[in-house]
Amino acid sequence: PDQDRAKRVCQAINRELAQQGMEADARILCEILTVQEPDWQACIEACLGNRRFDIFVSPRHYRTAKRVFEHLKAEVGQVSLLDILLWSGMAEKTPPPRNFAAKVTSEKWLAKYYVQNLLGQIVCCDTSEALEAYPQSATKDLLRHYPYRLARLRTPVLYIGMEARKQQ
Repeated sequence: PDQDRAKRVCQAINRELAQQGMEADARILCEILTVQEPDWQACIEACLGNRRFDIFVSPRHYRTAKRVFEHLKAEVGQVSLLDILLWSGMAEKTPPPRNFAAKVTSEKWLAKYYVQNLLGQIVCCDTSEALEAYPQSATKDLLRHYPYRLARLRTPVLYIGMEARKQQ
């Protein structure tokens, strides 16, 4: 299913690129990789997991691909768009203004410490345009930028806080 979803995302990106007169160069990562030693194929694929189906596009086409990716919303599932701009050094880098760990608290210092370790590197961005300025960032509408890739998070069942527990 992830491979089929990746094909659909890739096709949508390539359609938009072609409509804008650009080279339709979006590819599924596993289609552009080669394993040099066949004995390691299974291990390499297992380590890559679903990341094998991430979408790769040239740096000059990333912004257009990102718009298509955003427009597809939940249709992208767990497929990610690789942030080629960050890799190529084109993304502007600025210090993180705020992170998610600052948005979570607890009376238990160990819980706060744990959350800081989990979320401390993720920068809160108000708009999707700001995501690529940081290796790890996210927006309120569930766009998540990881090192070198953009993904859409699934809408979670809420468990944190009294209101969430009441709704359970």
